[in-house]
Amino acid sequence: MTYMRFTAFYFDPAKYDDLMSLMNSLNDRFKDIAGLMAGRAARVNENRIMVAAAYNDKASADAADQELRGELMSRFAAFMTEEPIIREGDVVWSIDNESTLEDSDYFRFTRVVFDPSRFDEMMSAVTPSLEGFKDVAGLKRIRIARIMDDRVMAMARYGSKSEADAGTRQVQQVLSGMAEYLTGEETLIREGNLVWRFDK
Repeated sequence: MTYMRFTAFYFDPAKYDDLMSLMNSLNDRFKDIAGLMAGRAARVNENRIMVAAAYNDKASADAADQELRGELMSRFAAFMTEEPIIREGDVVWSIDNESTLEDSDYFRFTRVVFDPSRFDEMMSAVTPSLEGFKDVAGLKRIRIARIMDDRVMAMARYGSKSEADAGTRQVQQVLSGMAEYLTGEETLIREGNLVWRFDK
């Protein structure tokens, strides 16, 4: 089962170009990490990027963390303004409408909080309607991961921001069946353009 690790990285905007140069220079290093399949980063705020890494499984993600954490923290320390926030978990649903990745692609990360005692019921109820994502114009890919006992993170990739915005109402209709399982805590949305990519 694919395992996702999401990292919200806070940085000094004045050092953005140097930060991107460092990230791109590490791609060859990442190719040596067993179980790491791909990585994406989107700039979701002036001082924040969201990094999503896909692994073969949790064991691969944990092994990579042991191998890389000290090295990466030391190399990125000069850019960081606060401690990164990391959330991770197994992918519980996914769809691929188009595999092509373009530099203009746009990512939307959505975190929702639900009643954990009803997770299986929720997934059974909403999974059939999730097929409706196939009909959302411009939507290329979605990964939904259970990042905590009571929350999931959905990572959606579109061809552009305009396509993401145009599809908002249709996406809300697809997800309408999930409402009764949510706790009422505010849904968190972060979004931005693709700024880094890694593929093994």
